[in-house]
Amino acid sequence: MTEDFVTSSPQHSQSWQQAILDSADFVIVSTDINGLIQTLNAGALKQFGYSPEEIIDRVTPIIFHDPEEVEQRAQVLSHELGHAIEPGMETLIVKARMGMVDENIWTLIRKDHSRFPVRLSVTALRNDLGHLTGFLGIGKDITAQQAAEASLVESEARFSAAFQNAPIGMALVSPSGQCLRVNHALAHLLGYPQTKLMDLILTEMIHPKDRSIEETNRLRLVAREIGNYCLELRCLHQQGHEVWVLMNVSLVNGQEVYPPYCIVQVQDITRRKQAEAQLQRLNANLEQLVEERTRQLKEAIETTEIANQAKSRFIANMSHEFRTPLNGIMGFSQLLLQDRRITSDQQSNLNVILRSGEHLLSLVNEVITLSKIEAGMLAYESKDVNLHHLCEGVEDLLSLQANSKDIQFQIHIAPDVPQYVRTDAKKLRQILINLLGNALKFTKRGSVVCQVQWRPSAPERSAHELHFIIQDTGPGIPGHLLPQLFEPFAQDPLNRETFGGIGLGLTICQRFIHLMKGDISIESVEGQGTTVSFYIQVESGEPVLEPAISETTVEGLAENTPSYRVLVVEDYPDNREILLMMLEVVGFEVKEAVNGQEAVDLNRTWQPHLIWMDLQLPVLNGLEATQLIKSQNPNPPVIIAITAQALESDEVKALKAGCDDYLRKPYQAAQVFEKMAQHLDITYRYKTSNSSHTSADPISLSADELANMPPSWIQLLYDAAIMLDEDMLDLLLRDIPDDQHSLKSSLEYLMATYQYDVIMEKAQAVLR
Repeated sequence: MTEDFVTSSPQHSQSWQQAILDSADFVIVSTDINGLIQTLNAGALKQFGYSPEEIIDRVTPIIFHDPEEVEQRAQVLSHELGHAIEPGMETLIVKARMGMVDENIWTLIRKDHSRFPVRLSVTALRNDLGHLTGFLGIGKDITAQQAAEASLVESEARFSAAFQNAPIGMALVSPSGQCLRVNHALAHLLGYPQTKLMDLILTEMIHPKDRSIEETNRLRLVAREIGNYCLELRCLHQQGHEVWVLMNVSLVNGQEVYPPYCIVQVQDITRRKQAEAQLQRLNANLEQLVEERTRQLKEAIETTEIANQAKSRFIANMSHEFRTPLNGIMGFSQLLLQDRRITSDQQSNLNVILRSGEHLLSLVNEVITLSKIEAGMLAYESKDVNLHHLCEGVEDLLSLQANSKDIQFQIHIAPDVPQYVRTDAKKLRQILINLLGNALKFTKRGSVVCQVQWRPSAPERSAHELHFIIQDTGPGIPGHLLPQLFEPFAQDPLNRETFGGIGLGLTICQRFIHLMKGDISIESVEGQGTTVSFYIQVESGEPVLEPAISETTVEGLAENTPSYRVLVVEDYPDNREILLMMLEVVGFEVKEAVNGQEAVDLNRTWQPHLIWMDLQLPVLNGLEATQLIKSQNPNPPVIIAITAQALESDEVKALKAGCDDYLRKPYQAAQVFEKMAQHLDITYRYKTSNSSHTSADPISLSADELANMPPSWIQLLYDAAIMLDEDMLDLLLRDIPDDQHSLKSSLEYLMATYQYDVIMEKAQAVLR
C-alpha cells in the first residue's frame, strides 16, 4: 500500500497543478532551455487556437509574437544591456536568463491571425541545484483594460474641450480655493492670462467686501452642510474695475486617486445689474408718479362720490316730491270712482287721472332703477332657482290681462330646458314681465307666445345660454324706430301712445340682460307683429327648497317644551341659511358648521342634542364626521343625514356610519320638523292657513317704531337710503328683532315701491 501511495503521489500532484493552471485566467506557457514549448494551460490553448500536438516540442513562443515588435524590443534591449541582442527567442528570455524581472506589453497573434494585447512576465525555471531548466511566461489579456483607458482618454479630451470652450467662466479649485484649472472664458472675463490666473486663489479674484460670504459658503460646502451655493457678487478685473457675476459652486466627491474639488461656474451679470439699478431709479420715479396720480384719483373719486351722493339725494327727493302728490291724486281718484253719484263723463275723466298717475308713478320707479344701474348700485345676485316655476308664475300673472283681451298667451318651455338653473331670478322675472306685458298691451288680437330654449356649452365651461323668443301678432314697430328702442326717452313722441310706454322699460331690460352676460334684439314688420329675442348666461343649478302647500304650519315650540341645541352642518350657503332660518324661527337654539371637522369640534364644545349632517362636505365628509362623533360620545346626539342623491346605497351608508335617520333634498319644512319630532321629545304650536293675522299698514312707517333701534343702526339706514343701496338695506333688515315685525314689514314695502325718500325722512326725524 505504501508503494502504491508513493508511486501515485507525483501523478496526483501533477494533475492537481495542471488543474490549477487550467483554471487560471492567464496565458501560461513553459519552455525548455532552448525555448521549445513544453506545456500550455487551457487558457493559452483557447486564446491561441492551437492544439497541443501542433506546438509542444515543435515551436518556440516566438510564433505568437509580432516580428516588428520583436525587432523593436531587440533594439531597446541592445541599448539597455550594452551588447547586441538578436531578434528572436533571445529577445524574450535574455533578461530572465540574467535573473532580472522582465515584464512588458506585447501584441500576441492567434492561429487565425487575430491579435490581442497582453501584459507578459517571463521568468527563468531552475532545478534544486540552481541550474537553468527552462522559462515560464505568464500573460494577462489586457484588451478590456486598454479599451477602458482609451475611453478614459477620450472622455478627458471631451471634457477638456467642453471646459475650455464653455461660453461662461469655469474653474476647478481645491477645497482651500487654489485654482487647479481655469478656462478661456474666465480668463477673458477677468482680463488675466490663464497661466497668471492659475497662480491665484478663488478669494483673490473676488471684491474684498464679498469675500467673506463666499468663503463661509465654501466651508459649509466642504463640510457637506449644503449641496451647492449660488451667489451674486463682485469680482475684480485685472485693470481694477468691478465685474458683477453669478457664481455657482458645487463639490465633486473625490476618489482614492483624486481628492475632492469644486466646480466653479461664473457668469457675467454686469449688464443685468446695471439694468436693475436703472429699473430701481425708474421705479422710484414711477412710485412718485403713481402716488401723485393716486392722490389726484382720490380727489376725483371724492368729488365723484359727492356728486353721486348729491345725485342720490336728488333722486330720493324727486321720488318724494312725485310720490306725495301722486298718492293723493290716485287715492282720491279711486275713492271718487267708488261714488255711484258721479256721471259717466266724470267717471271717464277720473279714469284718465288714475291712468296718468299710474303712468307717472311707473316713470318715477323706472328712473330710479335706471339711475341705480348707471351708478353701479345693482349687482348680479345669482342663486339656484326653479326656472319652470318662475315661468309658470309669470304666465299666471299675465294670463288675466291676456284673457280679458281674448288673446292666446303661452310660455312654452322646450323639453331639454333644465328645471333648476343658477341665475338672478328677480331680474329675469322683471325682464319677462316687462317684455311680455308690452307684447300683451299692444296686441289687439291673435297671440303672444314665448319660447324658452336651452343652448348648453362645452363640457369644460360652466355657463350655458338660456334663450327666450317672444312673438306677438301686434301692430309691429316702424323701421325708423327700431334703432332707438333701447335709448332712454328716445321714442318718437307721436308713436309713444301706440308703441312704447314711457321709454325706459326696454332700456332697463337691456341693462339687466347685459348684466347677466347676455344680449337682446328686436325684429318687427309694421302691421305683422314683433319678435323680441334675448339670451342670458346661466349655470346648472341644484334643487331648491320651495314652500309646501299645507293646511297647518309650525309656528313655534309648545309651552314646557325643553330647549334643544341643533347643529346644522352644510357647506352650501343657501341651503345652510334656509335650514337655520327654519329652526331659529320656531325657537331652536342653533349653530352652524361648514365642514365635517368643524362639526366634530362643535359637538365636543357645544354638545348639541341633534345634528343635521350633509354627507358631501369638505375637509372631513359627513360619514367620517358621524363616525367620529358617535365614537367619542357616551351619549351621542341624534344625527340625521341630508343627501342630494336618489340612490338607496347612500342612505344605507349613512345608517351604517351611525346616522339615526336621513332626509333627501329638496325637503320641505314640514318634513324637517316631523323628523326632529320622531327623535326628540318635541311638541309644536301650529297656525292654520285661515288663521287671523294682523299686519300694520306698510306705508305708515312709525318714527316711534324706528326709534326702538340703536342710533348707529338708524344712521346706517339713512346712509343706505340716500345711496339707494339695496344690499345694505337688506342686511340692516336682518338685524331687526322678531318682535318688531311691523317695522320690518313697513321698510320692506317702502323698499319694494322705491320710496327711499320716506325711509330717509323718517330716519332723519329720529336722528334729530
